[in-house]
Amino acid sequence: DGTDDSSEFLRDECSACDDAMELEQLEHICNIFEKGVNMTRRKYYIGIGYKGGPVFTGSDAVSFLVDNGCANSRGKALRIGRKMAYEFALFHHENCDFDLEDRKNLFYKFISPDQRIINPPKSHDFATLITIADAFEEGVVVGSNMYKNRTFNNTFVGSNAVTFLVSSQMAKTRQDAVRIGQLIMEKHGVFQHIARKHKFKDKHLLYRFVPQKRRVQTCHINNFRDAIPIEETAQHFIEVVKLGNVFSGSQA
Repeated sequence: DGTDDSSEFLRDECSACDDAMELEQLEHICNIFEKGVNMTRRKYYIGIGYKGGPVFTGSDAVSFLVDNGCANSRGKALRIGRKMAYEFALFHHENCDFDLEDRKNLFYKFISPDQRIINPPKSHDFATLITIADAFEEGVVVGSNMYKNRTFNNTFVGSNAVTFLVSSQMAKTRQDAVRIGQLIMEKHGVFQHIARKHKFKDKHLLYRFVPQKRRVQTCHINNFRDAIPIEETAQHFIEVVKLGNVFSGSQA
């Protein structure tokens, strides 16, 4: 039947699916996923009250991707699902508290098509992120903020930072701003939650900028090689250590 044909197509198209999956492949999977994943209706809490609507569980999403041949393991299906959520803004956790997880007690909902930002242009590009990160650090208001009856100095509020990204046109929607902020947080280590318990969220959660010397940047290997003169560093290392001699790790 049509489901079997679709599964066979997906198996052929996604047999080598990994982090380098082409956006065209991912878009096809998104279309089938949105039409086929098991949905249920339930009321969920959004911070100011309860709201009803169709949702799906994280485990159902992972099972769908595996059963339809998109992934040969639940771990790979989880990575693909998260990639769909990022690259195509397809869905998010009902309270925006979690990434996709393979759990029955976490519920997700599809984002309205008119609110989806498909693969934000260069939002994950290393050089562009540096520019956004610099503007983010310069523009976000830092001060003393209250959280659970305590005052935290030198902090900023997540929801205010989201507003800044949207108002400065670095993000088109608040959901897009959350994704961009999370990229700045993960790839450049620019800021962190005050207790290191939360990712970047559009909520009254407090974050602090990390001192420059403590920041750890991660990027694609090609960008990493462009940013750091590896060959030059290696040659200098050989000259200093003198190849062939025994040296300790601390000396290196």
